[in-house]
Formats: sequence, C-alpha cells, structure tokens
Amino acid sequence: MPDSVRFRIAALVIIGLIPLFFVDLGTWRRAFAPELHTFAHVGFFALLAWLAMQAPPLQSYRFPVRGGLVVLAALALGGTIELIQPWFGRSAGLQDLWQDLLGAMAAVALNAPTVATRRALGAVMAVILVAELYAPAISLWDRGVARIQFPVLSDFSTTFEHRRWSAGEPDDTVARIGERSLRVDLKPGRFSGTTLRRSLGDWSHYDTLELSIYNPAAPLSITISIRDHDNAKRGGEYSDRFNRRFLLRPGWNDLAIAVDDVRNAPAQRQQHLDDLAMLAIFTANLDEHRTLYLDRVRLSE
Repeated sequence: MPDSVRFRIAALVIIGLIPLFFVDLGTWRRAFAPELHTFAHVGFFALLAWLAMQAPPLQSYRFPVRGGLVVLAALALGGTIELIQPWFGRSAGLQDLWQDLLGAMAAVALNAPTVATRRALGAVMAVILVAELYAPAISLWDRGVARIQFPVLSDFSTTFEHRRWSAGEPDDTVARIGERSLRVDLKPGRFSGTTLRRSLGDWSHYDTLELSIYNPAAPLSITISIRDHDNAKRGGEYSDRFNRRFLLRPGWNDLAIAVDDVRNAPAQRQQHLDDLAMLAIFTANLDEHRTLYLDRVRLSE
C-alpha cells in the first residue's frame, strides 16, 4: 500500500476518533475501565503528532521548528477539547492536557532526524511515559485480579490490592485471614478513613456484605457509607445513599450488612447494585490519632 494511502487512512481514523472526546463515557463505565482514558489520550495525540510530522506542508521546516509547531498545535487542540468538553457532559482537566502533550512529544522525539537524537529524546520520553502510565497500568492489572477474586472485594493477599482503597498500607502484623490486612491511620479532623473506589462488582445476586475490622485500642465509632454513581448525579445527598454507624470494640469486629439494605437505603429510589461507586469507612470529628486494620471484605449468598 502506498505511503500516501496509508497516510489518508490514518488521518480518517484520527478524524473519526475525535467525537469520542465529547461523548459522556458514564454510560460506558461497565465496559471500559477509566484507566484506559489515560492511554487513549496519550495514544491519540501520539498518532496525531506522528501524522502531522509527516504532513507535506511541514516537511520544508527543520526538525526543531517542525516539532515545536506540532507540539504547539497539540496544545491548542487539546486545550480547545478540554474547554468544549463541559458542554457535552464531560469534565475538563489539566491532567488530560498533560497527557495530550506527552503523546505529541513522544511522536516528535521518534521523528528526530538522527539516530543519536532519537535515542536521547526517546530515552527521556520513555522515562516520563513510564512514570505517567505506571499507576493506570497497575490499576488495570488489579482490575483483572479483582474480577477473579470476586465476590471477595479485598483480602489483601495480592501485591497491588491496597491500591483499590483511597488510604491505607498493607500490614503483615495483623490479619483476620491470610497474611495481610490494610492498616488505616486515622487523623484527627472532621472525617478520616478509607474508601474502596473501584472493582466493587455486581452485588445483585448476593445477600450480605461482610467485613472485619481490628481495633487495637478503645471503642471507636465508625460509619460505613455505600453509594452508586447516580448518587453523585443527584447531588451526593446523605439521604440518597446507604449509611450506617458501628461501634468497634477492642479486637476483631466482624460486621455484616444486608445487601437489600444497601439497595433500599435511599428514600426515593433504589441504588444500582451493579453500578456502585464507592464503599467508605470513616470516622467523624476524631480528636486523636487512631489506627484500624481492615480485612476480609466480601459478599456472601
């Protein structure tokens, strides 16, 4: 296939992908992991910049000028997309713009005129890309692990499992089952705790959520809050999600919550058990540092 034909095909593919930046991806949440968003931004702008570097109108410019023009064009296009997205139900973010620039700069580096320059620029971009893509790549890997583990939501037996939670580190000194738990250090303040932010799965066919929390000190009151994605769309009201307080005695506390209670907690609707957004465990108005250990978070029939 002639280069000119391949160029036109690639350009058509790029043009066809642009509308995806303005689609509300909330409806695609179950099909595509959010971490793919990062790879999509980097990959799209890398391909776009690669094509731009090959475009005949730019061939007359020397590499530094051509590369600079392409990066500036990527910045302008990425910035314009971010400004327009809120009109289509998407949120704008500087992180997205940064990823756009990374993709463009990587493509420019690979188009350097000499082998030595390509290697030098490529090495720099490789380090930056690895740093940027490491976290989403790990999250994607752990999503696969979580699907295998389900209906266990967390037993902290795998390497990256603690990353599902907003706070806490694996600890091998205390465990309800296995060898590790999640140590959560609570700080004084209005709210302190940890939240399971992903890989909650579909709870529709289960009866009970079970979890174990070890409290090494005096009794402590905590709240467990469970909400679906619709809760945020409806304003995040406290009464529109599941909330329940528990008093943790010293030692292990094995807690159980009926899944039906989670479903029927909102007064005006039912929560979507196949589209849950988070499971939060937190204290309110804590006046001293405390530590909890979380383990054996699972669903049972």
